[in-house]
Amino acid sequence: MKRQGSPAILLFSRQAAREASRKRWLPGNAARRNKMIAGALLSHTLEVLHAADMPLYHFDERLQSGATFGERIAHAFASVFAQGHDYVICVGSDCPQLDQLDWGFIREQAFLKRGILGPDLRGGVYLIGMPKSDFKPLAFQQLPWQSPSLFKLFSAFYRDHCLLLESLRDLNGLEDIQAYLHSSASTRSLVQWLREWLWSNVRPLLSVRGFLYPAPIRSVRQLRAPPAVAQL
Repeated sequence: MKRQGSPAILLFSRQAAREASRKRWLPGNAARRNKMIAGALLSHTLEVLHAADMPLYHFDERLQSGATFGERIAHAFASVFAQGHDYVICVGSDCPQLDQLDWGFIREQAFLKRGILGPDLRGGVYLIGMPKSDFKPLAFQQLPWQSPSLFKLFSAFYRDHCLLLESLRDLNGLEDIQAYLHSSASTRSLVQWLREWLWSNVRPLLSVRGFLYPAPIRSVRQLRAPPAVAQL
């Protein structure tokens, strides 16, 4: 259900195979293994976003349009606004701690048309909440996307008059996965899957690189396939 005028969630991501080719959590010839990790993260993210009870639009590379990242994400925002929504909450698929957020509170702030930023640990953002009145496509696409200065520029735009969420970790490499697995805020079902999978597939690699790794958890709840998502 699109519910025009209501806040909408925009999942801006790549398909699992493309995400795996860009992130390469595991070095060497590990394309299949990286694709499995990307697929688990995407499935987990979709579960979280569907539970948030807001209209959801998923823009992967099949719907994205533009030569640069800035052009593609600006086009996605504009497309969701064009569906009749006056507020967009945008996230990616590489932040597994999205389920730690209070989505009911975020939804309330969106109805109040308040800007929302979720900073990551590298100077970027894992969540952008923006009312249609603040969206200026040209300026938006020219922001320093995928750089450590993005959060600073967004903060300057809002001049501190926005809701700042807690800083969360996104997963760009194997070290990030290891840190996430040991985090007290980690998602149990996803942690179980990652621990079991890493232990079974890359234990020699972890040993060679000197990582300390806990004993595997044998009881693993399989992540469900994502339900259908609104498409334009």
